[in-house]
Amino acid sequence: MNDFLYRFLKAIGDHFSVSQLVLYDFDEATQTFDLLYFWGYPADSRSNLRRKLHTIDTRRSLAGRDPYWLDESRLRLIIPLYFQDTLEAILLLEQSDRLLELDKARLAACQVISRFLGLFMSSNRLPVNQKQTPMTSRCS
Repeated sequence: MNDFLYRFLKAIGDHFSVSQLVLYDFDEATQTFDLLYFWGYPADSRSNLRRKLHTIDTRRSLAGRDPYWLDESRLRLIIPLYFQDTLEAILLLEQSDRLLELDKARLAACQVISRFLGLFMSSNRLPVNQKQTPMTSRCS
């Protein structure tokens, strides 16, 4: 997790006034999701959050780009993160004690978040952005 992504996810959490969020990465080649980052949960929640992924209707993220509620409680919102036509990840925003509001401004924010974070996730996969082993030069 780099510092920029951490600060951006923290700002999203603050904007939506959520107590918890989870970023699940999508591997297009294997058509699988994996936990990448979580915030607001106890430190030992990693395996529970991986299991929680299996209760999320991820097909809905593959079928459309619009944010959607996980259930009728309106406590958990999924934002699919796309770059062009490729699903890069999903972001789960979760509130435990009050309904999440999704007015026009927040819906517009979801669209910006989807495109920007989708682009960011996609660019991190490019070979040029992967950590390279430094080349050593030899003097003859």
